[in-house]
Amino acid sequence: MAFSDFTSILMKNPMSRGEILTQLKLVYDGKVSKRTGTGETAWEGKIGFIGAATPDIYHLLESGRSMGERFLYYWMDQPTDDEISAKQTEARISSKEILEKMRPLYHQYCVDIAAYKQKYGLPPLQVNEEQRDRVRNAAKFCVNGKATVHTAFKTGKVDQMPNKAGVGRDNKMFDTMLHALQIMDAYESDDITKTISDNRIDLIEKCAYSSINRERRKILEIMATSDGPKSASEIGATKSLGFEKESVELYLIPLHSVGMIGKEAGGSGKAHTWYLKDEKMKEFILRASGAEEEVEIEEEIPL
Repeated sequence: MAFSDFTSILMKNPMSRGEILTQLKLVYDGKVSKRTGTGETAWEGKIGFIGAATPDIYHLLESGRSMGERFLYYWMDQPTDDEISAKQTEARISSKEILEKMRPLYHQYCVDIAAYKQKYGLPPLQVNEEQRDRVRNAAKFCVNGKATVHTAFKTGKVDQMPNKAGVGRDNKMFDTMLHALQIMDAYESDDITKTISDNRIDLIEKCAYSSINRERRKILEIMATSDGPKSASEIGATKSLGFEKESVELYLIPLHSVGMIGKEAGGSGKAHTWYLKDEKMKEFILRASGAEEEVEIEEEIPL
């Protein structure tokens, strides 16, 4: 199943959207039975799903996450306006023509990989212990970062315990994706013994990081690249964010409630400050967001 714009499905009225998402959850579990006025339609099997959407997907799916997430995300790094303009100037072929040229190539690639797997069989997933640890940490970040946190309407303070899923489903999705990438790498190198490379683990970390909305990601990046605890006002004043203190706290409070960030009392009338509680999480954020490279470049400039 492929959706060039899945947002159009999510923009339906809440009842229709809920019905569609419920059916997709059943598809994920491998069995759907739907009763209509003319009888019952039953399906059992396995279907792949890929869909493109705007950033609205994070907010449109927020309410359904408490009932169990079924999607794996990958945030596409966005080019600047200048880069887009330059690319359009260079383009000598329309998007429709690109699609027509690429469609048979995509089809043949999938057919060839299926034939390769049938010829050699599907080898077990080959990851080393360090890579396995990175996948586990990615799954933990994923379920904590997208946990549903209920806040009081008037105060904005957390008034219920966070609804956080277990890591089992995300671990399984990450392993499935790695297994698919492993057989693709084996086919492309014609080596069925091919193991998972570290850059494939980088991709899994990017997926885990992409599972939380842009606002939480940006705040975590600011905190990961700062030289110490920051107040909500200082975080909001960062050029890449530009939020008022109250808006920043709407995202800080849920992150704090699931234990991803810490909070220090200001004392003497000073505002309290926020910081990342775990050094491993800081390293993960820098690596998954690409901010690690930016920090290295900034540190090299004075030299």
